[in-house]
Amino acid sequence: MSFAHSKLAIMLTGMGDIAGAEENYDAALTGGQRLPADDPGSNEDRQTVSGAYLGKSRLAELTGDFATAAEYSDKYATMEPSGQSIYSVERLYLAAARSVRTPASGKANFWQAARDAAQRCLEFLQAQATKVPLGPNDAGIQRLASRDLAQCDAALAVVQ
Repeated sequence: MSFAHSKLAIMLTGMGDIAGAEENYDAALTGGQRLPADDPGSNEDRQTVSGAYLGKSRLAELTGDFATAAEYSDKYATMEPSGQSIYSVERLYLAAARSVRTPASGKANFWQAARDAAQRCLEFLQAQATKVPLGPNDAGIQRLASRDLAQCDAALAVVQ
């Protein structure tokens, strides 16, 4: 059922039915969150749950709720760690920090969360590089994360 709800949510997103997609992603997560624990070796169950987290992140981003999008993206990145998935968390927290909808009192928290994600991304990529050389995509992400880390530090120096 979780898989079916996820697939339906993807279709509804494509049709522009954000509320219907949200409802189906929620149903996928309600039923699916216990699946990886019940059968830890099942890649399909893990992918169903992680895909629902990614879908919820994309829906939140579509509505401009970057903080919520970052939270769901972080859950996805925890289940599907890669330079790209962790960088997506960082990118969304940066968007939340820069958003005009974010009150000035909350910006420091998002700059810090973006900084933490950038650091985590760099550490992940550095660990990967000890095993195999980074490909062009990961090398590009590494450059972006380094740049963003410096931007976060500069922003935090101003807001704190």
